[in-house]
Amino acid sequence: MFIVFEGIDGVGKSSHIRGVANFLAEMGVQHTCTSEFGNLQIGKNIRYILMNYDLTGREELFLINAIRSYHSREVLAPSIKADQWILMDRFIDSTWAYQHGGKQIPKEVVQEITNLIDVPKPDLVVLLDGDSHRNIARDKFDNAGSEFFDRVKESYEERFDSRNWLRYNTNLGYKPVQEMIRKDLRKRIFQS
Repeated sequence: MFIVFEGIDGVGKSSHIRGVANFLAEMGVQHTCTSEFGNLQIGKNIRYILMNYDLTGREELFLINAIRSYHSREVLAPSIKADQWILMDRFIDSTWAYQHGGKQIPKEVVQEITNLIDVPKPDLVVLLDGDSHRNIARDKFDNAGSEFFDRVKESYEERFDSRNWLRYNTNLGYKPVQEMIRKDLRKRIFQS
């Protein structure tokens, strides 16, 4: 099972991934937690470039897809082959939300560049949805203003697919949301 956690900055993706990882360990489910920009040194280097250089939206898009391809080959493919569950912090839908929605790169450009790489499709996307005014200012995206985050959220809405997406309102707080996620995942564990 390949699960991606999506949502705007500061909604608790990392905390919920840790909570779900603990839950899966308690259930005896083999899993790995990953992030394109956090697990491999090359991803950390690209994140540094993205956060510290004045790049155009298209330049960011190329870098993101380069690390996505590499990360998929080095982390996702071996985990899938080993039949491990994957808990991932952001993936393709973040690219759509931030580069198309936030940076307003045309859909056709995002689609064309995204189609150049071969990556697995998530089995489940967990959308952590919270009010942008409640989120913590942590990086350069916060300088873009509330309109930027409104466009990002709208883009997530456009991408939402009820067949393999679950949405949780993080304004309810960590514990109730984590309990809802675990309840939904428990159903999936016992179905497989």
